[in-house]
Amino acid sequence: MRCWLPFFVEARHPDRFLIELYDLSPEVVVHSLHAQAETISRSLQELLGTLRRVAPRFVDLVSGDLEI
Repeated sequence: MRCWLPFFVEARHPDRFLIELYDLSPEVVVHSLHAQAETISRSLQELLGTLRRVAPRFVDLVSGDLEI
């Protein structure tokens, strides 16, 4: 079911949103994940572990592609 908010913004689950971003530009998403992990002084694996709580399919996709 789609829920359109004012200004034609569609609410999406974080998992779906991140997968769609990754499908559009995997290199940019992976770069952003590395940058975020560095900013919070964590490894990429630790960051993905935290993200798994809200976006498990995204984390499975990225982890599989990066073979981690």
